[in-house]
Amino acid sequence: MGAHNKNKDFIQINIDSMDEIDFPFENGKLYESIVVIQWPNQQRFNASAMGIRFSGNKVMFLKPYPDTDTFELLMNPNVKFITINFTDDVEYFALAALRGEHAGIDVEEMDQSYLDIHKGYAFLKQSQILILGEINIRNKPIFLKNPHSSEEHPEFKVTFQVLVKEMYQSFKQSQPVNRGDNLALEAIVYASKIPAIQKQQNSRNDIQKLIDRVRDFQYDIRRFSASQRALKVCDMVDKFLEEIKS
Repeated sequence: MGAHNKNKDFIQINIDSMDEIDFPFENGKLYESIVVIQWPNQQRFNASAMGIRFSGNKVMFLKPYPDTDTFELLMNPNVKFITINFTDDVEYFALAALRGEHAGIDVEEMDQSYLDIHKGYAFLKQSQILILGEINIRNKPIFLKNPHSSEEHPEFKVTFQVLVKEMYQSFKQSQPVNRGDNLALEAIVYASKIPAIQKQQNSRNDIQKLIDRVRDFQYDIRRFSASQRALKVCDMVDKFLEEIKS
């Protein structure tokens, strides 16, 4: 892979010279990321955990939840660029998806100490791969073919298309991800759905099902995992669930 524009923490990858073998993401496959967006004309940054699907090495697709700050920002015509960050540290997914230290407040905001400002854009410091994306299509139904097509899931529905403008590779070494980390990520994903469901009518049973699923993940983490990261995420999830109940 060609690369240039070196800085102290990461190096830019020349995506124009990459083929499908070099590109680190498979078409159509869901990858968990942390999307960072700057609020227009403010030094505040929204961060959210979000699944990303790729089509080739130049196009990404996402489907944010409505009624969230992230959705509002992605719909804002003054927001043109976002950063997509891929990390193996589940704690940062908890900070982004569950608002971490800012849990229980109205504004979803990532503490700037976790961010590295490069060329005027905010990237997550602990990322292994970082992408600068340009929003191209906003909130329109787009159907992607499932590369591992099945009768049950022949295609995926997404709502936003983002163009890959720049890609960076971090110098940080990836850490081994164990079962506890994977379970922690699942707990985060299920917990993060609850605030949106709370806004719906007659949602008590659905909310309880999500909470029960989260508790199952936490039980398995605390029973089997030696990962301190995963155990810390369990504590963050507990705090989040207490905050949203009050």
